[in-house]
Amino acid sequence: RIVKTYQTEMARIPLEHYSQAVSDGVTLCVSTQLPIHPDQPADNSMSVEDQTTQVLRNILAILETAGLGPSSLLRVTLYITDASSWSAVNQGCEKVLGDSKPARGILQVAGINRGFSVAGDAIASHRVT
Repeated sequence: RIVKTYQTEMARIPLEHYSQAVSDGVTLCVSTQLPIHPDQPADNSMSVEDQTTQVLRNILAILETAGLGPSSLLRVTLYITDASSWSAVNQGCEKVLGDSKPARGILQVAGINRGFSVAGDAIASHRVT
């Protein structure tokens, strides 16, 4: 299979050696996204809910570049630094994903790059209609 990479300026452009997303034509894997709006400086003082919504908006912007939408999401994994923020994370997911309810994992981690409280990545399918 041929692997295709995807990149959009509607999500933060990678500064290191990786792609925003790669696909084998069936499955699209989206790299871990930080809650950075592409047109604004990084702001780790945003609320957990706002960080969650920005992470998911970045993921959806990348999906859109591949011609996909929220219903194509198979799994979203969110990384959080404080398990007590679960409710705020859920509110952010509800706000951005609406009726789309992919499989989801939420993992508490010791820290996230640049002092953020939330990061996330995703797997989507080109075959979902």
